[in-house]
Amino acid sequence: IVFYKPKMEAVFKITSRKLGLDPLHFRISFRACNPGEILTVDNGCFLCGSEWSEKEVKIKQYSLSPSDKDCKQCPADAYCWGGNKIAPRKGFWRFDSNSDSLVQCPNQDACLGAT
Repeated sequence: IVFYKPKMEAVFKITSRKLGLDPLHFRISFRACNPGEILTVDNGCFLCGSEWSEKEVKIKQYSLSPSDKDCKQCPADAYCWGGNKIAPRKGFWRFDSNSDSLVQCPNQDACLGAT
């Protein structure tokens, strides 16, 4: 298993004097952190987590941007399912899926929230 910094490349060289083989060079490109993940202090990608109970989802954190320094606490007017999955509760809406700015609906019956 090889770990390295996200968005970086590493070049490896494998040689064997005993077998008399020519050196083998290969390059590995490491992916960037995805939405829902944050970059940790040890340069890894951490998926913002969740907690589950039998009766309800109790997810506490999310992130919409890999450039976030920390996972965010789920707003009281939203459901969060971990990673970048966040949705408004009944009576609220948001402009798009990349926004965590939730607005109360003027017509409560028009905003059903996540189901």
